[in-house]
Parts: sequence; structure tokens; C-alpha cells
Amino acid sequence: MNRILLIPRLRIHNANALSSPYTIGFPALTAWLGGVHALQRKLNADGLPQLSFSRTAVACHRIDLQTYKHAGDYLYSIVGTGNPLDKSGERPSFIEEARCHLDVSLAIETQGIGKANEDEFLAAVNRHLPKLKWAGGDSLGYKAPQCWQ
Repeated sequence: MNRILLIPRLRIHNANALSSPYTIGFPALTAWLGGVHALQRKLNADGLPQLSFSRTAVACHRIDLQTYKHAGDYLYSIVGTGNPLDKSGERPSFIEEARCHLDVSLAIETQGIGKANEDEFLAAVNRHLPKLKWAGGDSLGYKAPQCWQ
């Protein structure tokens, strides 16, 4: 029986905003699928071997793209981070990385979870969610995950 795992209001800090070779913005969907796959692998190893995720939907509530444009500027600039000094006291070469802060909800279609083991499943999800990277960003928090039939 298929069920939907809803992870509401997942707050992510410093996600990768390089959505293609030429554009920046919302993280590519493959980045989200990587996070969902990592969650499934952790849950499988945590005593739920029958669990599988088959589909994923991402709903964006807020995106804060880390760019800056002064009033007189024509183009936006990427807000970078300072890298630590190398052994000689110089700054290492710098590669611009587009980042964003996000507030999203994830809906994941699950298979192999019944009503009988829903509480065990949600407890395992709560254990692993804070440790996962989502689109390369860190999880700052989320509302309680829910299962829907």
C-alpha cells in the first residue's frame, strides 16, 4: 500500500543554488532526489528493509537567494564566503558558489509501510532528518513529519 510521507516546512541553510551550468536559482530536482535517496538508505539500514520511496514532490514556501545588487548596479553579484588562509597566509583561489536559504515541504510516496509500523517509521525519520544534507545545505529544522494514506 502506498502512503505519503509529508515533511512540512523543512528549513535549509546554504543550499546549492546552481540549477544549471548557466543559471542560478532554485536547486535542481536531482539534488532533492539525492537527499530522498539518502533518507531511504538510512531508514533501510535502521530496521525498515521493506521501505522504498518511489516519487517525490517539492513545494517551495520561501527562497532567499544569496545575491546582492547595489542601487546603481546593472548586474547582481553572488554573496560569497571567506575561505580560511592557506599555509603562506594568503587567501586560496576562490570559486564562486551560488547559495540560497530555503523553506520547503517534501511529499514522498512510500511503499512498504503500513498503519501498524507507522509510529516506528516516523520515529526513524525524526532521528535521521536533522543529520541529512538537502541540496547540499544544512537542515535547520522542520515541523513534525506526517503519514497520509
